[in-house]
Amino acid sequence: MAIPHVDLTTTQYALLAELELAPMPRRAADVSARGLSAEEVLSDAVPGLLWLGLIQESEDSLAITSAGTAVHYRAEHEKAVCRLAEVAAFADVLEAEEATAIDRRRVPHALRRLAQGTVSLEEAVGSIRATT
Repeated sequence: MAIPHVDLTTTQYALLAELELAPMPRRAADVSARGLSAEEVLSDAVPGLLWLGLIQESEDSLAITSAGTAVHYRAEHEKAVCRLAEVAAFADVLEAEEATAIDRRRVPHALRRLAQGTVSLEEAVGSIRATT
């Protein structure tokens, strides 16, 4: 079975991630307790995800479907591939730069943050530039 490629909103991806952990009661308080905007989830994200067949609802709760799980992990995989490409580009910068242009002590911290996705490639490269 091919995994469908769909463009979802940030809220829809966040809801899929939460439902991957456990089903969620459909009450606003329970949605908010998971760190999501109840209004955005219940009025915008849920109808679209139900229509796509990525989530299902029972009497009072939401759960992810196998298709929803596949879409969730496909998105996570794509993010990881992008981060890996940025790490490789960071290594290329390290090889290309002159030794005096880089503060080597800052490289491990910048690389860790880049791999975790907390900074962009440009920010990581900028943080290792030697100050004169």
